This record gives sequence, structure tokens and C-alpha cells, in this order.
Amino acid sequence: RGFFVSAAPLCLCFACDIMEASGRKGFHMNIARNIQALRASKGVTQEQLAQALGVSAPAVSKWEGGHSCPDLMLIAPLARYFGVSTDELLDFEPKLGEAGIEALADALADDFHAGLERAEALRREYPMDAELSFRLACILQGQFIHAPDDAALDKARALLRALLEQAESASNGGLFKRRCQFLLAMSRLNDGEVAEARALLEALSTEDDVRPEQLLPTIQLREGDFAGAERAAARRLFGALNDAILSLLTMAKAAIKQDDPERAARYAGAQEALARLFHLIPAHGMTVAQTLDITARATGNRAQLLRAVAMTADFLENGMRAPVDWGPLLERAELTGALTDRQRAAMIHVYLQELGEEAAYAPLVGCADFESVRERLARLLVKTQGDQA
Repeated sequence: RGFFVSAAPLCLCFACDIMEASGRKGFHMNIARNIQALRASKGVTQEQLAQALGVSAPAVSKWEGGHSCPDLMLIAPLARYFGVSTDELLDFEPKLGEAGIEALADALADDFHAGLERAEALRREYPMDAELSFRLACILQGQFIHAPDDAALDKARALLRALLEQAESASNGGLFKRRCQFLLAMSRLNDGEVAEARALLEALSTEDDVRPEQLLPTIQLREGDFAGAERAAARRLFGALNDAILSLLTMAKAAIKQDDPERAARYAGAQEALARLFHLIPAHGMTVAQTLDITARATGNRAQLLRAVAMTADFLENGMRAPVDWGPLLERAELTGALTDRQRAAMIHVYLQELGEEAAYAPLVGCADFESVRERLARLLVKTQGDQA
């Protein structure tokens, strides 16, 4: 709190700069109302206040009329005279409230030019609030559609860049700073500064949820590297599909824990459909089979459980064998990676133990299809171990 109290006069300077640039007197009027109300509550005249501060009565009259601001050196004495903080005197808020932030979106939609002025005023009024600058940038970007003409859009893009630079500069590092840098790279790319955007991205780490590769395909397109753009975009797609497949498994598990196996079954169905659409069974057959397995156990569906067992066996026999067939939609990704014989043998061994020991598979014992799968896996294990040797 002490920092913001000492920064209050500086905020007054910023606010006066805004007023002079835009012709608006809102900040003056706030101080005017405050001085007038505080003087009335103290029961003193303008002359008495002027005498206490060593200024003329007309000067106090101009303050209360909103025609001028007190001199910077008078802010602290004025606050002490009324027994308030400089924050209270100047109507200074260290943090802008949620209502004020949300109002910006409405202002941009109603009158884009006025909304831009408001966003610029907030940027200057809260220069050290990195989070606010970042949020204002996000709101502004979402309201570009309301720009009435190209000139307004260019002005909005310039303000977006200024807000992001301010947020990045005021941040203390870490994930937040990297997010600002990522959006700055996007802003530069949108403005045609391809080399600058690439430099920003290459300096970024891939920690947390900041992924510089998200913009790489667009940069490569602008650079004329069409094959590279297609390859990078295909790899991004593969990563997104991986996330979706694993997320649906987690969602199915969570639904089962909440005693909703029907919802889990819907997640399992969506996951399998996605994997088949993008030819991911060779890579994710085990995960899809696991989701089918847990939902079959929850619903008591023997046929589905048997299908999950067969799908797992298919993956253990054929999945992730070099060269992996990634299908027509992902072939441009030029993906690599396959299971070694040692890895495959270990997985088969563990799964055969599960099929023989876990109670969930007991209802399938004696079923011809189930026993056929077990025999196939046993033969595969011997073969894989032999290949390994």
C-alpha cells in the first residue's frame, strides 16, 4: 500500500497528460469534487484553505471548479490538512476493479474511438500493473471487429502493442512474461514484422503452456517456406490430437468416479472416433483400448470389454512398428518413433498377467475369443523375446 501512496502524485501527472492529449476533464473533476467535499466537511472557506496552504483563494476556486489541478508539491500538504491519504484525495485506485475492466469492452462496442481513448487512459494511469495491461490488451483484441475503418484498426493495433509491451516490461518474469512475449510476437506477425516475430519466438522457452511453435507455421507461410509450414502445422495437429485423446481418457475416468458410466461411454466413443478419423490407432490404440476397458467394466458390458482386450492385443502386435503408418492426414508431419522389441515384450508380459489375475476379466475366461487373444499374445511374447535375443 505504501508504494501506491508514494506513486499517487506520479499518477496525477499521467492523468493530466491524458487530459491534455484528449481534452477530457474527468480526472480534474474528480479532484475538484473531492476538494470541495472535504473542505465542506471540515467547515472551512476557500480563503481559509488557501491561507493554510499559502496560495490564493482564486487558485482554490479553480481547483474546485475543475479548471486546474493543485501543484504537485501541494498534494501531500493538502491531504494532511484534510486528514486523508493522497490516494483518497486524488481518487486514486491502485487496482482497477472488475467493473471498470469489463466496462471497456462495452465502451469499445458502443463507440470504438471513445473506447480506445479509455483504454489508452487506463494504460497511462496504471503503468506498473502488468496484469491489467495484459487484460486490457486481450479485451482490445477481442473488440477489433467493432473498428469502423482501417485508421481506427491501425490505431487499435498500435495500442495493443503498447499494452503488451507495458505488461511485458512490468512483469516479474516467469510464465506471465513469456505469455506477454508470445502475444507480442503474434502482434508483430500481424503487423508484417516477420523477422522480429521469429526472433521473439526463438528466444522463448517451451515451458508451461507457452508454445512458440504455435506461430511457426504462419511465419513459414509468410517466408514462403510452404513445405515447412505444412510440416510444422501437421506436427501441431498431431500434438493437439494427442492432448485430445489423453484428455478424453481422463474425462472418462472422472465420469466413472462420479458414478456416470454412460457419460464415460460417450467420451470413449468420441475418443475412438477421433483416433480412427486421423489414423491414430497405430499410435494410440492402447490408450483407446484402455478407455473402452474402464467404461466396459463400469457398465458391465462384456462385449465391449472383449473388444478392448482384442484392440490391446492388436496394438501390442502391430502398433508403433517402424516405419509407423501415420495415415494421409499426418504423413507430412514426418513423425518418428517406434516401440523396441524389449519395450513390446515387457508390455505383452504385463498385460498377460493382468488378463490372468484381474477379477474384471474373470467373466471372459472360457470364452473362445478371449482365450484366442491370450494364446496369440503368448505366441507373440515368445517371438518378440526371440527377436530381442
